[in-house]
Amino acid sequence: MPSLSIILRMEQELRKHLIEITELTEDDFEWSDDDKVKILGATLNIPPGAQAGDLSTNFLTPIAREYDNGRVTEEIILNDLKKKLMKEAKWEYLKKIWLFKGKQGYIHLNFTQEFWWEVIKEVGKRGKDYGKDKLFSGKVQMEFVSANPTGPLNVVNARAAAVGDALYRAFSALGYEVTKEYYVNDEGRQVELLGQSVWAAKKTLSGEETPPPQDGYRGDYIFELARELEGEKPEELGREAMERIVAGQRTSLERYGVTYDNWFYQSSLEGTGYIKKVMEVLEKEGYIGKKGGAVWFTSPHLAEEDDRVLYRSDGSETYYLADLAYHVYKHEQRFKTVIDILGPDHHAHSARMQAGMQALGYGPEWLEILIAQQVNIVRAGERVKMGKRVGEFITLDELVEEVGVDVAKYFFLERGLSSHLNFDFELAKKTSMENPVYYIQYAHARVCSIIREAKAQKLAPDYGAKIGYTFNDDEVALTKRLLIYPKELLLVVLGRQPQVLCAYLHSLAGMFHKYYTDYRVLQADTVEAVQGRLNLVDAIRQVIYNGLEILGISAPESM
Repeated sequence: MPSLSIILRMEQELRKHLIEITELTEDDFEWSDDDKVKILGATLNIPPGAQAGDLSTNFLTPIAREYDNGRVTEEIILNDLKKKLMKEAKWEYLKKIWLFKGKQGYIHLNFTQEFWWEVIKEVGKRGKDYGKDKLFSGKVQMEFVSANPTGPLNVVNARAAAVGDALYRAFSALGYEVTKEYYVNDEGRQVELLGQSVWAAKKTLSGEETPPPQDGYRGDYIFELARELEGEKPEELGREAMERIVAGQRTSLERYGVTYDNWFYQSSLEGTGYIKKVMEVLEKEGYIGKKGGAVWFTSPHLAEEDDRVLYRSDGSETYYLADLAYHVYKHEQRFKTVIDILGPDHHAHSARMQAGMQALGYGPEWLEILIAQQVNIVRAGERVKMGKRVGEFITLDELVEEVGVDVAKYFFLERGLSSHLNFDFELAKKTSMENPVYYIQYAHARVCSIIREAKAQKLAPDYGAKIGYTFNDDEVALTKRLLIYPKELLLVVLGRQPQVLCAYLHSLAGMFHKYYTDYRVLQADTVEAVQGRLNLVDAIRQVIYNGLEILGISAPESM
């Protein structure tokens, strides 16, 4: 993987020199204990307003307390910093550095035209690798969707799939070794209910009206399974139906552009010793209690009403015990971090799993649980009522068929996972600038059209050329946005928030659409202007392509 992107390398050098100048150590800074925040120290950002310079940093803010005792002053730091920075590559293009009056700790910077050409050149030369930086290392596992094998995947599953896959791509881009896993809960009460539901549907189809069990499953898919499966007993039908449904879930996800490195079946835990290990550790550490003939997990990390059954009074294992055992298995695979994305009805289970991990000695940070909140489908301004057990829900396949993969993914990614989401079908089906996916993709397609026209005129982007064109303010603003793309990708990983990248791409596309309206690329006044603008718009195309690839969304060359 190439060296750090310009913006990240500049932040690294800025931080190093400021620490040297102030004779402080990192321990002297009031950083958060959270490493995810610590790495953001000495950030360079685009300040609001032209008066604030090209870039700014508030790096001095954490040491502002040192000014009060006379140990250092802002002016001394600034003068020493300028001398050190000018010896570094890319900082040679620094034109001006000054303290922002009225805001202690803020440094502002201006750069020469040559710097912006260096940014465009980096994007062009690194191409699809622009933004990919070796910032992290270690094995990470992401488990997401993992729906019960009792019915087709629905819109909440689609949301988890889009977010999980985007995070996988972002984590991989920044150096992590990431494994995607799907956990199949192929044992337990829900499989029994599935078998009884299909059996009841078979009876009904044969003319013997038989309702499904009270907590069973309904819907057309149950009758479809009843027609196709050959089993005669509920337990046989449950196993056959489960296998058929899991195969369908896999196919639906592949059609959605989401694949997994491993499909782990709960039944494969039998005979591995992981369940025994869980019970031995919990017993030894004093987390086991008995009441009502059942064996319970009791923890000071949970309220008493949240204590969880491990073995029922009939001696059967619970899903919770199996899930603890499954995570023991994960821990023994040497994953640095495990990230589970669970559905909106798993808040209580999330707390119990975190308590279980602490009881097993894994610490609170090893397992990270994200909750995909509820998705409401809106048609013509009205919310559609859904529920798997009543047989009314919109499947992932139906969603993709109606709005397409790209739109479905983007609509799920543009809002934070922890926020409830209203999926507006009318907006999703529009092929106009109102649709945010179309808006971004059209920017990419527009540049591709310019490149094709340039080729017809025997012109092409040339990142090695020495160009004597001076960017105007709008072109500098666009180049700044390209410069900070690697930081946006970093924020996606640190915050587990793909919506950051959606907002960035939408903003960049908006700036480009305005530029496209206001300026002509191939009809510019001089040869230098044509080449300069051609390089700029091609760099914009590349960054949009790279960002959409992280999101798992296509970048069409024509629309």
